[in-house]
Amino acid sequence: GLSTDTATFYCHRLYAPGDYGSANWRIPALCALPDGSLLAVNDKRKFNEGDLPQDIDIVACRSTDNGRTWSEPVTIVEGQGVKKGFGDPALVVTEKGEVICAFAGGNGYFQSTEEDPIRLFVTRSLDGGKTWSKPEDITFQIWGTKALNSACQKYRASFFSSGNGLRLTRGAH
Repeated sequence: GLSTDTATFYCHRLYAPGDYGSANWRIPALCALPDGSLLAVNDKRKFNEGDLPQDIDIVACRSTDNGRTWSEPVTIVEGQGVKKGFGDPALVVTEKGEVICAFAGGNGYFQSTEEDPIRLFVTRSLDGGKTWSKPEDITFQIWGTKALNSACQKYRASFFSSGNGLRLTRGAH
């Protein structure tokens, strides 16, 4: 374990190739929740190690003992084939304890075009990652031909970086 002044954290693998019928697991995001539990979210790359536009699910698991043990994975969103997958999740915990998971989906970043863009989604959990809302497509809030900000209409692709997101605590967004 890794000791700090306040807690001991353990290093245990969450998944290995072949676990839960998946070829590979990649792109983890990890956060500590207000109740002291840990939430891990990552790609379940079912059939290969490839990035989007491959068929990828996003799953979550929780630990209530500083990472010593982990829950069974919960599917946040399930891919439905090539160009119908999701990946590269980022997590943010709000001041009220809501968990927001942002991720990409559909066409891959390098394959993204104005006619067939990579999509951006968010989903929320009000119970520490046990259940999740239906993903909301927010692509055109950020970029693309229909973006509200005209400067962003010319962009051909956008992406969330996996891991932890940033949360503003004051000032304009």
